[in-house]
Amino acid sequence: MTDSGSTRSVCSLPHNGGGNDVARPENDPSARFRAASPSLAPFPWPRAIGFGLGVLKLSPDAFWAMTPRELALAARAVLGPAAAPPLSRAGLATLMMRFPDGR
Repeated sequence: MTDSGSTRSVCSLPHNGGGNDVARPENDPSARFRAASPSLAPFPWPRAIGFGLGVLKLSPDAFWAMTPRELALAARAVLGPAAAPPLSRAGLATLMMRFPDGR
């Protein structure tokens, strides 16, 4: 509160009303970054937390102390390297032309 009795936000981010403004796209601080990099998907927090706490059996403190890179390396150690996407028909045709059976 200020001396005049009115309330003042201690947050330096712009605020345009009440409620959960961050949930609205125009108020999302990361929206500008995602717009500049449209190929980036949001981080899969539910999967990461489930893997860290459920599969790795980490304590919450240990999980939140990890960096995303450390979590990715732990996942790779447990699950193996990421699988390649399935081969498409066009990809198979290309391989068959490049490497014929020789019959």
